[in-house]
Amino acid sequence: MAILGMFAKSQASAGASTSPSVKPPDSSVRSFEPVVDEVTAKIINLLAEDKRLTRRCEELEIQSQLNQDMFHKCSEALTQKQQECDQLQVLNTSHLPVVEENQNLHGSIATSPQIAAGYEADIRHLQEQLQSARAETEQHTKQIKVQASNFRTLHTTCTSLRRQLATQQKANEEFQEQVMSAQVKGKDSQGLDTDNTQHVQVLEQHIKTLTMRLVEANDQAEERKTVISKLEEEQQKNMALGSIHRAMHDSKIKEFEAEICTLHTRHTQEISLLRTTMEEERSELEANISKLQDQLHAITKSATSPPVRRDSKLDDEHSHLNDQQTDIERSSKDETEDGSVSSANVWGPGCGFFSVVVPG
Repeated sequence: MAILGMFAKSQASAGASTSPSVKPPDSSVRSFEPVVDEVTAKIINLLAEDKRLTRRCEELEIQSQLNQDMFHKCSEALTQKQQECDQLQVLNTSHLPVVEENQNLHGSIATSPQIAAGYEADIRHLQEQLQSARAETEQHTKQIKVQASNFRTLHTTCTSLRRQLATQQKANEEFQEQVMSAQVKGKDSQGLDTDNTQHVQVLEQHIKTLTMRLVEANDQAEERKTVISKLEEEQQKNMALGSIHRAMHDSKIKEFEAEICTLHTRHTQEISLLRTTMEEERSELEANISKLQDQLHAITKSATSPPVRRDSKLDDEHSHLNDQQTDIERSSKDETEDGSVSSANVWGPGCGFFSVVVPG
């Protein structure tokens, strides 16, 4: 302002010198007029530059405020991401039991061949029992066949004995008829032929002997009939027992086969379900772990990145302003060393001190 006042006074004095009532300036004053004009032009330029720099400083202050706001937002976002990271870490820690369970399931999958081997041992044991039952059934069947063959042989023998008994009874009946006819003939010829008496006695003795043999044969036939009936009853019992044993063994064989099929089907389904469950849980855990790793990587990357990207254009402008300020100070210093002008520091709003050249 003092410079502007001095400039106004110099202009007023110049105007007064042009009036007819004021004395014209001497040659020493006129020699300073080009310097004053030059200084005035520089002052005007510097004032314009000051305005421009003031506006630029205001813009930079606004940009700095925006950068600070962005920094605060980035800090808040970083804090939020850190909290999310902590939550994900807690979630990852909460997934550890599931991972352990998955490892246990992997161990159960590793031990599943042993379980399958135990199932196969059970199946082999049942198959051995089935084969033993079949062998026992075959043995009973052979015994039944032998008993049936014996029964057929005994039945043939009994039939033959019945035929022999019938033949013997018929022969006895014929012999009794002969004896009766001989007795009748003997009665008719008694007293006439004494030789017939001895013949009759011989015949009676023979009849008695035949009668005793007939009685013995009848007793033997009754005994054989009793034995045959007992054998038939025993054969019937054996056949009934054989059919019962056969039915029991058939039912046992069917039960064993059904049990083996059921065990095999159930064990196969259990192993398949266990493997399917293991694969699903393993895929789900791998997906969750991959997702958590991606989120953690993204959070770490965003946390380590700079909050605000520097504007290279602003840096270039700031460097240009510094160069201009350095040039102005250098020119002012050079003029002061010549002795014609001197420099003074003038406060410029928004950007600090700057040098102004004034007359020496």
